[in-house]
Amino acid sequence: MTKKNLFWQLKATKFFQMTKLDWVEAGLQVCRQGYNMLNLLIHRKNLNYLHLDYNMNLKPVKTLTTKERKKSRFGNTFHLCREILRLTKLVVDAHVQFRLGNVDAFQLADALQYIFAHIGALTGMYRYKYKLMRQVRMTKDLKHLIYYRFNTGPVGKGPGNGFWAPGWRVWLFFMRGIVPLLERWLGNLLARQFEGRNSKGIAKTVTKQRVESHYDLELRAAVMHDILDMMPESIKQNKSKTILQHLSEAWHCRKANIPWKYIKSKADWWCLVAHYNRERIRRGATVDKAVVKKNLGRLTRLYLKAEQERQHGYLKDGPYISAEEAVAIYTATVHWLESRKFAPIPFP
Repeated sequence: MTKKNLFWQLKATKFFQMTKLDWVEAGLQVCRQGYNMLNLLIHRKNLNYLHLDYNMNLKPVKTLTTKERKKSRFGNTFHLCREILRLTKLVVDAHVQFRLGNVDAFQLADALQYIFAHIGALTGMYRYKYKLMRQVRMTKDLKHLIYYRFNTGPVGKGPGNGFWAPGWRVWLFFMRGIVPLLERWLGNLLARQFEGRNSKGIAKTVTKQRVESHYDLELRAAVMHDILDMMPESIKQNKSKTILQHLSEAWHCRKANIPWKYIKSKADWWCLVAHYNRERIRRGATVDKAVVKKNLGRLTRLYLKAEQERQHGYLKDGPYISAEEAVAIYTATVHWLESRKFAPIPFP
């Protein structure tokens, strides 16, 4: 039975070509693509005040405000990727210098040995995955071991030596181990970039401080739920924002005493809280200054509402006078005028 190779089968289709690439070119491609990838993430967050240079250093362009600094925080995923790419860049750069003929093979080997032995100094990887210190320590031990044999005898303290394989081996194994972790991290990061956070699923505990606003939010959610339930599937998508705008509009109307239907329950709650707080203030309980000020405003509004209602009622249902009262008033007036000896002024 012949073993089937996926790559050869793919090669047989017209969608795949085969090309030969030099390792240095491949390395340069990796650096370039990695750079683009990091830049995409930076621009996705609209952070045009952060500059990523080709050595994968992330630097602010100007002195950042606190808000900008908060916005420009990236997680471990981004930074670990950045540092790994930076390490790749260092190695590739050494090879490029060799290819350009600026250094000979001995210096190249020496550079590689130096890079692998000093990753803790050359990159900041350990900041984002501290377990990495194991590899740093291992390479350091290897370095001491190699140098301890190398710097003896007639050689003396030499310029360094190009014994890079053991250090390279350590970091190679590290890369193989970090891949699953990075896959998971990047998967989460990208899912969050594309779908947004899913913080909606978790119920928050209500503390005393937020109990008011919490009632507000709950009520809002309940109304939304009812309305969306009534809607057909086809128009649900983008209506929630409009509905919320209507709700807030309605509440403003209620405060300005323009009648509106949905708002009764919120209004009842509002009045209740106002009276309850006033009661507390009257009792002399410790009440927040802001609450007192708010309460004053609320009670003023409530008083004005009541007065307005009274006046509207008076205008609508007329002066509230029964027939007997009217007769009494009339007779009283007549008697008074008689007692004054009132004579109507004869107009010509």
